Amino acid sequence: MINYYIILNIIMSCFLLYGLYEKISAGKFIIQTRRKKISILYVVILVLWICITSVHILFYIKNKSIDIKEILQGFTWIQIGILNLLSRQALGVTKGGTYSSTSNSCRFIKWNKIKSYTWISENKIQLETLGRRNKIIERELEVDEEQKEEVDKLLNEFINKKDNEINEKRNFRAIAYVVLIGIVMFIGYANLIRIS
Repeated sequence: MINYYIILNIIMSCFLLYGLYEKISAGKFIIQTRRKKISILYVVILVLWICITSVHILFYIKNKSIDIKEILQGFTWIQIGILNLLSRQALGVTKGGTYSSTSNSCRFIKWNKIKSYTWISENKIQLETLGRRNKIIERELEVDEEQKEEVDKLLNEFINKKDNEINEKRNFRAIAYVVLIGIVMFIGYANLIRIS
């Protein structure tokens, strides 16, 4: 049963590393159009899981009276909570691409994946993006009326560039951070497998 939780944590860690990579690749916001609301409940539950897991780790280190399975369950829920918070970013235009909405979360799209855009209403942009196997996926970005001209100018500039140089430095830094975090996680999971 412990191996199940170790494998689940490794899978969740991969998702978390990808989410962190996306966040670092995005860079700073140039224009923030809408803010996705983060529920207080998510934050409270995440803090509770962190506290409970920390107490379990302390008990485990002091006298090993607690099962390692409880610690692994805590890590799983903490990673799910962090992923949930990462998926609720603000919408807008960043140095590395755009955050656009999909139902109840946001999705980061790099500039080189955006094929074109059209205004579908006074304050909504429809982005045509390239998905896997070059499938066209449509996403929406809502903007305030006073930001319309600035967003239009930025989208024209970045989409027409089809730039790779914008993301080059940021991608190297993002990959370096993610690899470093991945190595630390790998060492931790290898020790857990050895212990169990």
